[in-house]
Amino acid sequence: MTAGPRQRRDTACVAAALALAALPFAGTSARAAPAEVRPYHATGTPVKGSVNGCADAPLVEPGRYVDSLVGDRDLFYKVRKRADQQLQVSVTAIAGREYTRNANFTVLAGDPGSGEPLGWLRASGHSVGWSTVITGGARSAPGAGAGLRLPDDVGCVMVDNRVNEPWEDPVPVELRIGIADETTRRNGEQVPAPVTGAAVQGGLSFDDATPIGAGTYRQSLVVGESPFWRVDLKAGQQLTVTAGVEIPVGFPQNTETGWTVHIYNATRTEAACDEDDPTVTLLLADRTGRFERMCGPWTVTRPQDSADPVDTDGYATPGTYYVQLDIAEPNDAMKGIAVPIDLTVGISGTPLPGDDPVFVFGPVVPPTVPPAPAPSTPPDPNPGTPTTPGAPAGDTQQPRPPAPTGHPDGASDTASPRRGESILEQLALPVGITLAVALIGATAYYGLRRRPTN
Repeated sequence: MTAGPRQRRDTACVAAALALAALPFAGTSARAAPAEVRPYHATGTPVKGSVNGCADAPLVEPGRYVDSLVGDRDLFYKVRKRADQQLQVSVTAIAGREYTRNANFTVLAGDPGSGEPLGWLRASGHSVGWSTVITGGARSAPGAGAGLRLPDDVGCVMVDNRVNEPWEDPVPVELRIGIADETTRRNGEQVPAPVTGAAVQGGLSFDDATPIGAGTYRQSLVVGESPFWRVDLKAGQQLTVTAGVEIPVGFPQNTETGWTVHIYNATRTEAACDEDDPTVTLLLADRTGRFERMCGPWTVTRPQDSADPVDTDGYATPGTYYVQLDIAEPNDAMKGIAVPIDLTVGISGTPLPGDDPVFVFGPVVPPTVPPAPAPSTPPDPNPGTPTTPGAPAGDTQQPRPPAPTGHPDGASDTASPRRGESILEQLALPVGITLAVALIGATAYYGLRRRPTN
């Protein structure tokens, strides 16, 4: 009569023991699953530049746009700038992993003349290290183009394409057009407040770069992603960046993989990180544990204050600076693995007297005229790709919704999944504990009910 209840009790005990024994392995197996890698997405209002020259090029107002480089064809746009205004043009190409290492482009603006536009600005962008972000830009000097006789002050922008060959896939390209003048200076500079907390996450593009100030920030880097942070600097201030990475034992490696620190200035041009190694790519072959690289300190100046007319270091441009961290050239076995990283930003020095130029990347509204209410628009079918001209990008970025922040000790007001964890990993521990407790309770209750009476 007691064999049946005893057998059931034994079975329940075995099940509870198995559940408790399997509990640690549930989280371990989930952690082994790589996270989905989120790529850089080029954003902006779609525009199609001319490939035939300036004559039939579209007119682009201050704003942010997205186009594509096809083959080795150049792109042309018309742009309006008065002699009392400064123009900024920034171009960012997002190449695939199989691009040519010496990829580059040149951006020019001014009088279209009979060939390359001249008189306003000229800059270049080129692949640096192993980053797939190929970016560059420039600002025109005050009074540039005063001697030009352009109808309606309309000049031309040319992107001289040396990024892809005719047989290669098109490359998405972001185009940023900004204007600075007396009106924008009076309106003042609008920058988002820095996000605080040690666990602040980096964004995945220039436009989504997380605004930060001086401090130390920690997160998990999913290999294959390249987080961005932005730091707003005045002329006279110094910037120091120290970035560290923790490489675990058994991390899959190859001889071409490196830990890379990129710094871009306010025109989205690569700025020097180290005098001896401007790109600061540190090979990971046979490395484990934590190691770091430091950039700076560099002093931000104004072009007219620089002793060298050529800004060789890239720091003669006040405004928004960007920091990008990357494990470059990862093989397939690495992608999706999360590794701890830390970023320490130091800002020192006193801003120089005088005003820095204030660039806007949207319609310029005089300070005495309130901006018109924004018209209602249907929901964006792809909310991850903003398409509003003049949306946040660069020196006068409107504040974004605050990113999840944590307290200085790393605790967060709202619990959220850590980067690199799957849903299975997030649920494995609480579900396992609940099942184990339920089984143990059921075993005890069943045993009491079935206890033989004398």
